[in-house]
Amino acid sequence: MRLEPPSKEGYFQLKLGVVVMPPQRMSMRKISKLVFSLAVCLAGCVVSGAPFVAAPGKQQQGAPPSELPPSPLEAFASRPTARVIWSKKIGSLESSEARATVTALIVEDTTSRPDVMRGLQIDLAHIGATPSCDQIYWAWRIMCQRANAAVYVEEGRLEAVRNGIQRGAAELRPYEYISRYERRASWEVSTGLIVCGYQFSDRRPSELAALFTRAIAELKAASR
Repeated sequence: MRLEPPSKEGYFQLKLGVVVMPPQRMSMRKISKLVFSLAVCLAGCVVSGAPFVAAPGKQQQGAPPSELPPSPLEAFASRPTARVIWSKKIGSLESSEARATVTALIVEDTTSRPDVMRGLQIDLAHIGATPSCDQIYWAWRIMCQRANAAVYVEEGRLEAVRNGIQRGAAELRPYEYISRYERRASWEVSTGLIVCGYQFSDRRPSELAALFTRAIAELKAASR
């Protein structure tokens, strides 16, 4: 993909789904205001040129919701009649800012149909003080403001989400992304991941994708 010159308004360039900021065009005020910039693509997009969805440096407008709607697996698992009948810790991802623990699980509720749901749970936790959470998406801001949070992904979506992570970004719920980011300031470049509002500096998409791959295999091997 060809790099475009930065606009006068935003000083951003697009490079394979990552928004970067040329340091020679940034004032110190912009550096202090914008901790990092992000670009995300829908889980179905491909590197070959499909459009990316992003609003570089611009937050969603309007009043944000106070809570996020639960995913199907989260709603199922939170029922008072539901119970976890099998689980296995897959692994964890950790940085100086946050920790993510990935667990494959099977949940049963004999009072409903279907009576079993399978998938993956990601337990997120900030390490140290809660960050400012001044992020571009409501879902990220809501999740980031929690000291601890859990994200659930249904088994049928695991491969699509894993493949999106490998390409640089995947959407779990509307505007709730797992995305690679890149920051350039003072001639230094740093990269990492944002997992539903939690920052993981210096971690690669392939590391989280590998945990998804292991979870997929464990769920396939678990008895049905």
